[in-house]
Amino acid sequence: HGGACLLTGQKLIGFSTSWCDCDVAEGAIWAHRGERAAGTFANLGMGTLSLLTFRRIKGTSAYFFWLYGTLNILMGLGYLFTDPIFGFGDWTAILDSWDTPRWIRILIGISAGFLYVQAAKRLALLARPMVGGEGYPATRPLMLLPYLFCGVFLLTAIAALNRLGLQFAFTSALATAGGSSALAWMGSFLKP
Repeated sequence: HGGACLLTGQKLIGFSTSWCDCDVAEGAIWAHRGERAAGTFANLGMGTLSLLTFRRIKGTSAYFFWLYGTLNILMGLGYLFTDPIFGFGDWTAILDSWDTPRWIRILIGISAGFLYVQAAKRLALLARPMVGGEGYPATRPLMLLPYLFCGVFLLTAIAALNRLGLQFAFTSALATAGGSSALAWMGSFLKP
């Protein structure tokens, strides 16, 4: 968000892991849309780059790139899934700026939800070489523990520091815990 704010010539007031405050000039609607969409595109881009790196690396470093890529892909698709349906977040602001009808928002959310589940399945299958023949039981420490620590505890704790208020802290925490939630269940795709 901060990079998009600066690239569009707007004034960056402040940022953290759970918020970005960009002073967008009056009438700069495309700058506003670009700043809002940048987080999702950054998640999807970094996730893709990390997973491409994962495919070329062996050993414990591979797990880092898989986990980093997985979290980014899940978060990016998670925002596209929840924001249009539940009416909060960056994509709601973008869709509001276009006066998007409710049925289109729901269609976008459902489509993103479908992509989220498909991505979770593929990401779980990418993890198969890391768990070997052990399959599903071996995924618990590889997937569930990072979800509980990163997706729920760490990112929620950081969101609680949101200077924009508790409402934004709550929605940030909900978005991160929800967006990364596939880590809690996607190992089931590895069941025999």
